[in-house]
Amino acid sequence: MSSDCTKDPEEGEGMKEGMDSEEEEDAEDLGEEEEEDDEMDSDEEAEDPSLKEKIAWVDVETTGLDVDQDTIMEVAVVVTNSLLNVMAESPNLVLKVEDRLITNMKQPYQDQHTKTGLIERCKKSSLSLKAAEDQLLKFLGDHTEKDKTPLAGNSVNADKKKFLVKYLPRVMEHLQDRVVDVKSVKELCKSWYPDEFNSAPIPNESNTQVIERVRESIEELKYYKATLCNAVNVQL
Repeated sequence: MSSDCTKDPEEGEGMKEGMDSEEEEDAEDLGEEEEEDDEMDSDEEAEDPSLKEKIAWVDVETTGLDVDQDTIMEVAVVVTNSLLNVMAESPNLVLKVEDRLITNMKQPYQDQHTKTGLIERCKKSSLSLKAAEDQLLKFLGDHTEKDKTPLAGNSVNADKKKFLVKYLPRVMEHLQDRVVDVKSVKELCKSWYPDEFNSAPIPNESNTQVIERVRESIEELKYYKATLCNAVNVQL
């Protein structure tokens, strides 16, 4: 065979080194692009105030509506950002309730809490009101800043807030005075966009824990947020 058909070993090594060098450069470029993408995501998160602003969703179950005679039986807190994405959930806390308060409950509450099993859970619980507040305060301290987080819930601005102020005062002191009440948004949707209101999520009666109702309230407000914004855009 002629020498022209025989490859020079040094030439082959040179070509291999060149290819390896190109592959390394491509890998470096890809790595730099990924780093740039990560930096862009971090910048967007840093610039998006909704990822910093938090909302504390609270729901309680009580022995009745008389804030002076009744007490809290069950409580839970969920923290979201302002886009309503869940950031953290507290335990669903069931409190120890005095027998006299359970005995003196009005019949509708007796029936309701017996059906859901809450009365039995309260009788078995050893969690005091103070211990529950300590847990919630630590939870809020871990996930929110003092005086920068509004209270939110369904009808939370009515009787529930009264119970929170009286029985969980340190929790309320941690939160802002501002309140986000889903019930208010619901009423506006009902008046302004009745068709959209009729398609709103329906509460699941099988949910027997307050943490489940908090999640439902968040999903309900998500629906109104998406629906009302879309309805406004359509009209514009």
